[in-house]
Amino acid sequence: MPTTASTLAAAVLACAFAWAAAAKLVQFKAWGAALDGYRIPRSLHPVALVGLPVAEIVVTVLLLAGPLKSGAALAVALVAVFSMAIIRARSLQGDKLPCGCFGRTEARDYRLMLIRNGVLAALAAAVLLSGTQEGVVQELSGLSIEDVLPVTLVGLGLILSLWMVRQVANAFRGRQS
Repeated sequence: MPTTASTLAAAVLACAFAWAAAAKLVQFKAWGAALDGYRIPRSLHPVALVGLPVAEIVVTVLLLAGPLKSGAALAVALVAVFSMAIIRARSLQGDKLPCGCFGRTEARDYRLMLIRNGVLAALAAAVLLSGTQEGVVQELSGLSIEDVLPVTLVGLGLILSLWMVRQVANAFRGRQS
């Protein structure tokens, strides 16, 4: 995978984890309420309540400043834990689960959350499989002016694609209500 593509994957991953951590910290009570919906053992609740946002911040810092592959490996581990929690909670309470990520607390279909986690895991895998060693900031500082336009267009295309997927998901949710 070219360095630019892996750097873009790492940047998107860093943004996703930073957003998730910030949303949890800004809306801490809502995050706690969403976490309650997963029925984790009471002894683990305080660890998850504080530990998950901290771990998401660590992923962000590692992806941005390096070592890049450590950040991507931690991202894969967190996504695996998130996915296991989703599957466990679904077996306890059904298809709709609270979602404390990205500032939302509403119940979501577990399949959508697992698809989201799959996309995050694929981005992290792309970073792990790349030859890139430095963090995003150092990698981007080496871009030439000729590289900026394609990287920007790919980034904007990715943002637009994610926005479209969200709009389609919202439209389908509206029909199911």
